[in-house]
Amino acid sequence: AFIAPQNCAGQPLATASGNSIMALVSLAVIGKKNEPLYLREFASEASVFPAGDGLSSIGAALGELASPENDVADVKCSLRHQFIMHAALDRLEELTAGNRWRAPGAAGSDAMWIGMLCPVEELRVYGYIITTKIKFLIAIEDIFPPDQKQKQQARENEVKSLFANIHSLYVEHMLNPFSNIESTIESRKFDEGVKSFVDAFNSSGLVVA
Repeated sequence: AFIAPQNCAGQPLATASGNSIMALVSLAVIGKKNEPLYLREFASEASVFPAGDGLSSIGAALGELASPENDVADVKCSLRHQFIMHAALDRLEELTAGNRWRAPGAAGSDAMWIGMLCPVEELRVYGYIITTKIKFLIAIEDIFPPDQKQKQQARENEVKSLFANIHSLYVEHMLNPFSNIESTIESRKFDEGVKSFVDAFNSSGLVVA
């Protein structure tokens, strides 16, 4: 039986009718202490929102997340997407407690893939956590009708590959001797790599009738 989608608070959502174009709309990289390391929204013209100094948790990230070293330092982060990531992070913490979410024998990206955390309005939020407890969250606009489960599974396989690619970018960034492991990610190369992978993912998006 089809289970109607619910948001992170367990409230039922109305399923969208008509065509639904699946696309990644926001990305977050969260540190070991749940501090935001990188936030980027793709709903509009790919604005970058690096976390500001002094933010101890994603829940506190409700101000302007900007850096004077960035070209887009005067752009404010969408409060809507911050709240979505905050709610999804709470769900991720629940799922990953005690490694109960990990399938026996899982290795590589499969061992880090958490899967869908929760739907929020027209979005689905997915999670991925690496061995150093750095967390990756992405929000995707892809509410599926009940008869599109196969397409949803195919798309989720692409989501898993996207996480693995962004993870590789993160590792490459951390291997830079000038990178501070515990600081926010402020790297044009990282930005461009993320945008390239997201553009490729979004251009391959399916249209659900």
